[in-house]
Amino acid sequence: KHIGGFNESVNRVLNWWGYSATLSFEPYSFDVVTPETTPKTLPVKELSGSELFRFLVALQCAIAVYSKIKMVLIDKADILIDAHRGKLFAGVKHLLDTGLLEKAFIFVADKRREAPKQEGVGFYLVEKGKVERLS
Repeated sequence: KHIGGFNESVNRVLNWWGYSATLSFEPYSFDVVTPETTPKTLPVKELSGSELFRFLVALQCAIAVYSKIKMVLIDKADILIDAHRGKLFAGVKHLLDTGLLEKAFIFVADKRREAPKQEGVGFYLVEKGKVERLS
């Protein structure tokens, strides 16, 4: 009986990335509209691997906001091409800037030692069991 409120709350966050989702239990369905499929709705199981990853990041953020956990852990962000990775970082930054999230940990495989200087953001290099703060 509370699924409508859940759908609305989650979709408020998903919409920032261009997604919307509908969850139903009887009969069961989990359908998604993505920036690439708009206006067509697809079952979540039909999304491509990259699109599914991007949607799941947005969904994790939405659930963290809805549940008041306010923290996300995102691994393997390096699988995204630059434009999609930029959208991921922009979405998470937006949620942090507005206070909807308090902490975000995004893991990217990258051997570069130079890191951008960004207020409130720390970059670390983890190599051979050692952690080095880059910025």
